[in-house]
Amino acid sequence: MSGLLYDKFLMFVVFFIMFFGVNLTFFPLHFAGMHGYPRKYLDYPDVYCVWNILASFGSMLSVFALLLFVYLLLDSLLKQSLFLVEEFTNGGPEGSLSFYVFSHSYQREAYF
Repeated sequence: MSGLLYDKFLMFVVFFIMFFGVNLTFFPLHFAGMHGYPRKYLDYPDVYCVWNILASFGSMLSVFALLLFVYLLLDSLLKQSLFLVEEFTNGGPEGSLSFYVFSHSYQREAYF
């Protein structure tokens, strides 16, 4: 996004925290809705308190992952660690040609 290299381990941590946070936010609400959890109410029955606590914890996890991602963005901007272009070049047969390859010439013909 910025052309800078991020810390790979922390990006995995951000991904998994965000994944679990979003799933922990919306799946309990889905199951509570299947059991009659009212939407857009100021007050709800106490039987749904566990579902609400799980969803609230999941949303806090998602916010933490977002703040960690913003930290990684700012850290990469301050470090100015550029990635190497040689790692992302095309090593296939199409990349070795200097002209456009027509009609998928590197695939086998399908005979029926």
